[in-house]
Amino acid sequence: TDLVDQILVADSERRSSISAFEALRAEQKSLGKEVARAKGDERTALLERKRMQEQRLQRQRELLWRVSLSSERTFLRPCE
Repeated sequence: TDLVDQILVADSERRSSISAFEALRAEQKSLGKEVARAKGDERTALLERKRMQEQRLQRQRELLWRVSLSSERTFLRPCE
């Protein structure tokens, strides 16, 4: 059925988005630990990487929000 297919696709997109967000979040935490240990030029370079990572994480967070909202609309759609 068409509705079931839409729900499965929406759920798959939501799960994929969650996985990508969690991977970026883990990377951000790891990078934060590296920054804390680093000194000098290495620290400066890591801080720049961390800043770029935070931007990617924010974009992924926004995508996750949109995908989740879309999924909820699909899941809550009345049967026809």
